[in-house]
Amino acid sequence: MNSTTKEREKRVAERRIKGFAKRFGEPHQNLALHAAFPLALTPDLLYQIWANFVPEAPWTAVAHVLLSRLCRQVGYEMYEMDIADRNLLLRELKEQFGQERLDELGEFLLDYVAQRLIDDDPDTQDLREAQEWTALAYTKPTEVAREFAQALQKRVEQEELSEVLRLASLVETLAEPLVEDGFEPLLIYCQGLKNFVRGNLKEAATQINKVLDEENYVQIAGVRLPVPEQILSETSRSKTNTLSASMMGLEIVDAARAKKVGQN
Repeated sequence: MNSTTKEREKRVAERRIKGFAKRFGEPHQNLALHAAFPLALTPDLLYQIWANFVPEAPWTAVAHVLLSRLCRQVGYEMYEMDIADRNLLLRELKEQFGQERLDELGEFLLDYVAQRLIDDDPDTQDLREAQEWTALAYTKPTEVAREFAQALQKRVEQEELSEVLRLASLVETLAEPLVEDGFEPLLIYCQGLKNFVRGNLKEAATQINKVLDEENYVQIAGVRLPVPEQILSETSRSKTNTLSASMMGLEIVDAARAKKVGQN
């Protein structure tokens, strides 16, 4: 995503948030700020957030947030916010309530998913994992970066491409707190993997090459992440082509100089 697209999405998000605040007022807006913390929302989860953190808002604010333009329904009683909206709301949440509130929300969310998301079906387990990582991303980014790296290491080695894509997308969703804590290489690695899974080998190699070490691995939070052989081959081929082009350029320059000397 280029910078122009990001700026446009940010402006749209700002208008949505301002429109919501203007329509409903400050207590509703405060609930929206807190609602941005979980990666996914259900009516029950948001009701618990309201009761524990924003009781000054009317109880109807729960429905107003979920049914507003800030959220979109992605499943049965399951809602999400756009990344741009979520990031802006979380920044404002931190500005108004401080890191302590993020820590409190993190503990709350971890307790909530431990009690409520206990089914063994894969979808529930994936949601629980995503919510846990969300809680940690804003409170213990180094820990969650390591857990992401370990999960990616396993999936890449086992060539579970659908899981690689899911994890890489989740890292991108939580990019802001991870990048702020110095884990941009993890984001770049995931962007490369997403391009690889989608068949964009050249772009994947370009991105992975930015964070590749001398042993052809990517180091994240003490975890050595593997790189698919196809990407390494493309990286090597690109380097060879670049070197050949450079040598050809030097030969042309040398020939031109020799010609000039001969003319003199």
